[in-house]
Amino acid sequence: CQCTFKTASVNSGAEHVVIRLSHDAQTDGVQLLSEIPTYVRVHKAPRGQFKAKFPGTEQTQFSVKQLLDWLELDLDKEANDPMHAQWMPDSQRLRRALQGPHNMGTEIYPKLRITGLRILATLEYFNSNGANKRYGMPLDEKDAAVITLMPTLDWTTLGDDVVSSFPAVNKETLKNTYRHGVVVDFEGGGEVY
Repeated sequence: CQCTFKTASVNSGAEHVVIRLSHDAQTDGVQLLSEIPTYVRVHKAPRGQFKAKFPGTEQTQFSVKQLLDWLELDLDKEANDPMHAQWMPDSQRLRRALQGPHNMGTEIYPKLRITGLRILATLEYFNSNGANKRYGMPLDEKDAAVITLMPTLDWTTLGDDVVSSFPAVNKETLKNTYRHGVVVDFEGGGEVY
């Protein structure tokens, strides 16, 4: 996986960010799989259940809003909202940490827009019907890529190297530029023979 990072900036609404992914499988400079369909699934989803399919002839692209919808997460709801139950940490210690220091000992949780969240996106390549065997892909898809999404609800910080894209009226306008947001970590894998 090759990634390019140019600048860090704060967006007023993370939902509007679009993720574009171009990918192929190579070994020793030899291209093994390219222009293959890419499927998106959610961790813990039943076999054969996919949220999206992108044809191999098109770039894989989706907005953070689509990503959150696939995971049934809402940035404007509290972390402990019933719709987020499947992603809440199991550990009581981690749940208390998610509440933050001001809410400990209460049943109050901050909204995900405040805490941020981290999403692990595992991109796996398969040929020879390997994806069908593991994830229940259609049998006519011999070669495919599968992105599996798994969120972690936790205080997610992106660092404090923030670039403002608007002129500040005065320096008091920007009091806290420490970024909390939606982090998507991609990792690769799969079974290619």
